[in-house]
Amino acid sequence: MAAVGNRYVAVGIESENRRLPSAISIADSGDLEWRWQHPADERGTTWAVTALGADVVLVGSLRVDNQDGETPWIARVDANGETVWETFLWDEADDARLTTVTRGPDETVFVAGTSEGGEIGSFAVDDHDGDVQWRRTTDETVSELEDVEALGDGYALVGSRETDDGTAAWVGVLAQDGETVWTTTLTEERRTTGTSICETADGGLLVGGETRNDASRAWLAKLGGDAEVEDRWEMPSPSLPGWVTPFVAGIGIGGGVAGVLARRRSGATASATAGASDQTDDPSNDANPKSSP
Repeated sequence: MAAVGNRYVAVGIESENRRLPSAISIADSGDLEWRWQHPADERGTTWAVTALGADVVLVGSLRVDNQDGETPWIARVDANGETVWETFLWDEADDARLTTVTRGPDETVFVAGTSEGGEIGSFAVDDHDGDVQWRRTTDETVSELEDVEALGDGYALVGSRETDDGTAAWVGVLAQDGETVWTTTLTEERRTTGTSICETADGGLLVGGETRNDASRAWLAKLGGDAEVEDRWEMPSPSLPGWVTPFVAGIGIGGGVAGVLARRRSGATASATAGASDQTDDPSNDANPKSSP
């Protein structure tokens, strides 16, 4: 979701049988202003959105002509819900998806995603017409990219990477031209995922995610500019009811964008640890644990 002036734009899929990539604009009064669908009229998903003045830029993927692989796309939509431009990035042979987008320098938007083999692709796209200014790929392999943060001189990405016995959270910083500056992984349990990232006031990065083993726990990690973990806290997952409720807004039977408001997580317990994730088994860390924020 993105805040655009006095309205909000949410993205996802239309809750009809064809599962069309969609977006809706909601006024701050809660009224539905417009609903947008990708003009290709194919099955797919809208994964992310960023504000661009009064307009928004959307990224997602399509299964063109019922192909097995996904084809990534990017589109600019104006304040009235009309498509300004849209274009495909990569092609169906790559079976890739674009899942992150943010504003870039010099009237560009930065988008990044992954191919079927885990290759990370990043693009700078002209925000006036959708032309690709540059494209980069990295030697890093990740399962998913979940979030991006624009920095003063580049971009920070977070996602997850497969390991021998599960997943680890992956964090990477790219320069403004898409070249890799540094990467690192964070892991606590066999299944650790990174879901969100933001820059801190002192120039570090705050990363959030979840670990799952016998219990589910939310976590936060503070990373300094040299990619070393300075502080780490674990917080219990929130107590949520054992049901999910779809949010539906749209026109016509089954129309709208559906999203999950809540889903059950169980067995979460609070704990606090200090130091990097590979130091959590050190008994000295238990002597003076940091307090949860």
